[in-house]
Amino acid sequence: MRRLSPLLLLVVSAAVVEARGLETLTFYLLVLAVPVAALSSLAWFGDLIDAPREQVGTHAQAALSLLALFALLVATAARGQHESVPAVGSSSLVLCLAALALQALAYSGSSLTAKKTASENVG
Repeated sequence: MRRLSPLLLLVVSAAVVEARGLETLTFYLLVLAVPVAALSSLAWFGDLIDAPREQVGTHAQAALSLLALFALLVATAARGQHESVPAVGSSSLVLCLAALALQALAYSGSSLTAKKTASENVG
């Protein structure tokens, strides 16, 4: 969850700021989120390389982080080219939020499964 928290904070803040009508601040928040998303995605892919093949949660995390990064790049690029926000910019921001929410749910689910497995092995 450490990797996801700063990115989630930036993207949710950008969505809230966009809803308030502050497009310039939204753009700068998204620009700030791009390297954070890239680092997070690289870290998940590093985990994917190190993980055993049967660990499906890592595959989902890596795929969702890549989807969030792609959507974030599209949302940022769309805002940088136009005075007003085009539909693709808003849609990409929503897609990025959805990917991050799914990633948080997948992380929570895999964390609970790991704790359950560990408690069964002890008992």
